[in-house]
Formats: sequence, structure tokens, C-alpha cells
Amino acid sequence: MSEKDKEVIASIDLETMSYAEKAEPGFLSFGRRLFVTSILVEILLSLGHIWVTWYPALEHHRKLVRFFHFDREGNLPTWFSSTQFLVLGALFAALYFLERHKRIGKIWLICMAAAVFLSLDEAAAFHELLGTYFGIWSRGAPEGTWLNNLQYFPSYYWMLIYLPIVLPLSILILRVLYKELGHEFGKVLTGGFIFILGAVVLDFLEGRYGMDNHKGILIHGNSGTALIDTALIEEFMEMFGVSLIIYAFIRHYAKMRAVSNSAT
Repeated sequence: MSEKDKEVIASIDLETMSYAEKAEPGFLSFGRRLFVTSILVEILLSLGHIWVTWYPALEHHRKLVRFFHFDREGNLPTWFSSTQFLVLGALFAALYFLERHKRIGKIWLICMAAAVFLSLDEAAAFHELLGTYFGIWSRGAPEGTWLNNLQYFPSYYWMLIYLPIVLPLSILILRVLYKELGHEFGKVLTGGFIFILGAVVLDFLEGRYGMDNHKGILIHGNSGTALIDTALIEEFMEMFGVSLIIYAFIRHYAKMRAVSNSAT
């Protein structure tokens, strides 16, 4: 067993599987640095979005706007989000090889496959494409049918395809992870909640109350009208949520690797 693994073991309360010391050696400190770096990148990407969205002189620079705008596809924010899911998939793969002989190994394979699919989906915009075709089918269906009535769903149609599959699978996986992750489960649950709040709830609100040009939601008050940039809030919440989940699984991997090495 390496000295770094010994340091990790010394920092773990083996009864609660939580870290007893504030100091985080080796791989754990790398996880913290990666988390902080991710947050800084997300802030810079958000500032880029604000710059190209709210600076009128840039309106004619369409390529520049497309490169930073959160509501566009195939740009820098999309690449970053896709990379996040790929990193998460690599973590699940590492956990699988570490615990492939245990019952939990199958769960890591499922999580890895889901993360890789989400990375591909983020890069290739599968859900937008499916949602577009689903919307065409609903509008072309005979009047009065349930498929035709779906066109009045106040959000993007990809939800109607993904949520019935993702929700039951997520509940099943979370039940297993609750027992496996210990104190790290709180970070995973918080990150997942922030991600869903941005990806689903804000998406739904934008579909219900948003402007036709997808620039956000107008809030009318006694003192005037305010525009909420839902794309900015939504994408930042998604990226931050995934960063927190990655950090939690880095901590869990370091813990499991050290415990595994101590048993050999």
C-alpha cells in the first residue's frame, strides 16, 4: 500500500466512511482543485454569455455570439458540458474496475453508460433532435387525439421522451448509492437536484412563460419590466450540479481505492 493510500485511510472514519480530517491528501486534493477550477471555468463561460447577449455592438458578430451563447449548440459551453459527463463516465469506469467483483459493479456500468450517453447527447443534441421530430408528429396528428394535444405541452418535447425513462432508473440507482456512498451521497443528491432544477424545471418555466425568441422570461412588476435570462441560469446550474457530482465521486473513488489497497 502506498504512502498516499495510508494517508487517505488515516483520514477516514471506517465506521461512518466519512473523512475525519480537514486535510485532503493526494487524489482528494486533486478533486478539490478540479472542482474549484470547474467553477471558475463556469463563471468565465457565464461572463462570455452575458457579454455576447447583452452587449448590443456584438449583434452583427453572429459567429462570436454562437461561440459563447448558452442557448446555442456546438459551441464552447456545449463542449465543456460534454467533457464533464465524459469525466464522470471515466470515474464510473474506474469504480467499476475497482469493484467489478462486487454486486455494486453492475451499477457502476449502468452509471458509466448513462454518463457517456449524456456526453454524446450534449455534443450531438440528440434530445433536441428527438424533441423536434416529436413536435412535428404531434402537430401532424389528427385533431383531438392525445398525440395532437401534446403540442400544447408548455416545454420542449424531449422531456416527454426522456423523463419516463430517466426518473425510474434514477430512483433505482439512488437507492443503491445511498447505501454505498455514505456521506458523499449528500453531495451527489445536491448536485443532482441543482442539475434537475435547471435542466427540467427552468426549461418547463421557459416553455410556459418564455418569450418567442428564447431570450428569457419577462417579469412585469409595479416598478417596470425585468427580463430573466433563463438560459444563463439554467446552463450554469447544470454545469455546477455536474461539477459537484464529479467532486463527490472523486472523493468516493479515493476512499474505495485506499480501503481496497489496505485489504490486500
